Amino acid sequence: MKNLTTIKTELQRRWYKTYLPCGLVDTKQTFPLNISLKPPTNKQILEDWQTVKHWVSSYENLTETSLQITWQNKKTTLGEQKIPRGVAFKTLVDLASFLQNTHQLKQYQTICQQILTRYPNLQDWCLKYSQKLLKFNKQWARILQVVDWLLNNLNSNLYLREIPLANIDSKFIELHKTLLFELLIILKPTLNKADNFEATLGLKKESVCLRIRFLGKQSLQGVQDIQTPLNQLFKLDLIKMGIEKIFIT
Repeated sequence: MKNLTTIKTELQRRWYKTYLPCGLVDTKQTFPLNISLKPPTNKQILEDWQTVKHWVSSYENLTETSLQITWQNKKTTLGEQKIPRGVAFKTLVDLASFLQNTHQLKQYQTICQQILTRYPNLQDWCLKYSQKLLKFNKQWARILQVVDWLLNNLNSNLYLREIPLANIDSKFIELHKTLLFELLIILKPTLNKADNFEATLGLKKESVCLRIRFLGKQSLQGVQDIQTPLNQLFKLDLIKMGIEKIFIT
């Protein structure tokens, strides 16, 4: 016998992967969605009638209008009993209401429209990654702005900080690199996947900086504590400077 709490938990567990994507396209014709309540057997009714009666009452007194209950008249040793057999959700909107996910469904549909109006071939991605899509819900206008620019300016040979987009800085792009790369590979499958984001898109990559502190009396023209890009550090002739040991911490 399935109670409402169990049903709600099971449906919520499958919400992002199975049901929410139906807000874009119901590819598997999921709705109407019928769920069996696994009604009690005659033996269960006879042996534990009070539990069965309480379970039946929970559905008789249900005021929730988003789901429909199917009843059956069951002949038992205690007489004919009216037992709930299953519940059904006619539409995704009904299911969203039952799970209190109505706002999330509308949000998903709005974002999908925003994305697919510009890039229809991202539909499969939207269907597969509904939860990830919602995670960046407030960022999509800027994410798409970056995608637009990168697609139209491949091999620009610019640093991220040099990309001329209003209200978008290199930190924003850095934070969304994984998502941007994921989308760009779909939109431009001919891209050669290099070992990093910048190389794939023909951007310059900032050199890693290294901090050096000289011990004792050694220094670089009087400077004992410096930070420099790694590629510039390689230009120093440490042997000629009399450096014999380097401690890496």
